[in-house]
Amino acid sequence: MVSSIRRDAWINAASNIALAVLGVVSGSIISYRFGAEGRGTLGAAQVVGALSAGFGAMGLGDALLYWIASQRRLTRSLVITASGVGTATATALGTGIGILVGTRIGGTSSAAEFTVFCAAVAGTTAFYTIPSGALRGASEFGRWNALRLSATISWIVALVIAASVSDEVPLLLIAAVYSAALLVLGGLALVRVLVTLPTISSGRTGLRPLLAFGLPSAFAWAPLLLNARIDQVALALNSSAGVVGQYAAAAGYCWATVPLGQAIANLTAPRVAAEPDARARGERLRSLSGLGVTVVGVSGLVAWIAAPFAIRLLNGSGFDDAVGIARILLIGATLQGSTFLLEEGARGLGRPRLAMFAEIAGLVVMVTLLVLYSARGATATATASTIGYVTSFMAIVIMVSKASGVSPVRLLTPRGPSALRGARVVAKPAE
Repeated sequence: MVSSIRRDAWINAASNIALAVLGVVSGSIISYRFGAEGRGTLGAAQVVGALSAGFGAMGLGDALLYWIASQRRLTRSLVITASGVGTATATALGTGIGILVGTRIGGTSSAAEFTVFCAAVAGTTAFYTIPSGALRGASEFGRWNALRLSATISWIVALVIAASVSDEVPLLLIAAVYSAALLVLGGLALVRVLVTLPTISSGRTGLRPLLAFGLPSAFAWAPLLLNARIDQVALALNSSAGVVGQYAAAAGYCWATVPLGQAIANLTAPRVAAEPDARARGERLRSLSGLGVTVVGVSGLVAWIAAPFAIRLLNGSGFDDAVGIARILLIGATLQGSTFLLEEGARGLGRPRLAMFAEIAGLVVMVTLLVLYSARGATATATASTIGYVTSFMAIVIMVSKASGVSPVRLLTPRGPSALRGARVVAKPAE
């Protein structure tokens, strides 16, 4: 199979821009229809669902990605087992964490509704994302992005239906519509992997090697999700749902820095893994990292300048407090864009533990500061979050530099679109 990095980069960029626009639409629906308190309740439920899915999936999607991109043997039964185990674990975690947080947050929904939402969304998200990792490993970026867009559109459909029947957040209705859609999308991804991908082998492989790769990756993804979300959870435990809603609006706006940089990051793991030797992998990572630094930096600057106008436009006049919070968070979000790209590079190098160590370092710093300062309000929470992102960024730059043999300066030297030249990679035949 011959594929072009340039073409895949444009596919990912277009999809990520579309996802960002859809994210803005969904946030605006929540803000205008349910207000700051409703946005705080729904935001907290989304946080718990995402965290539970990240932990519960155990990095099995990333393991499938690496196995397929590097042409390792893989069985159909193993893909099914991985999907089932990850789904069950995520559902259980969603239930447990949902009970814990749901009894504390208050807001417009009961603890039981909150818990059911978290369990359903966590389980179906894991079911959808695990086979999706295999599609990305096979450079099936068109189908992978189509699934991502469909999932986000399904979320908006669920919100529109909910907004049409209630002024408060009907968590059970939203969970039912969205989870049903994720089950369908996950099933489509699984069928594609099992039936049509030529990289699937009839050889025998146990679950243990996938877990050996996946668990360190999960312990990177989980802190990554925690770093992105735990500030909202900490704030929710110490502040009103209205304050959490202001913070959620600010955090949602920070997605403005994501689309183009993430388009490069999405290519990084499979492209680096597909290179024939260590030197080529380092050079591929250097090129993609430099381009990512350029794109993320420009996006962050534009978003920082536009924050006062954009946040009020997207959320209404009741969200003026979100502007200052967003400008603090944008500093961390911009650095996190480069951190994520380098973590994907670490996975492509076959070193998922590097991403784990970087995210844990950031998480430890962030949690320590949140314990000390989150009770002081949204601004203190945003500052603690940003310092955590700075820590993860510094850690991953140092570790990936050592692993790849590329100096930190070269990794972070901005590059233009020429970094995508030499863009044709011929996949090796399956063993």
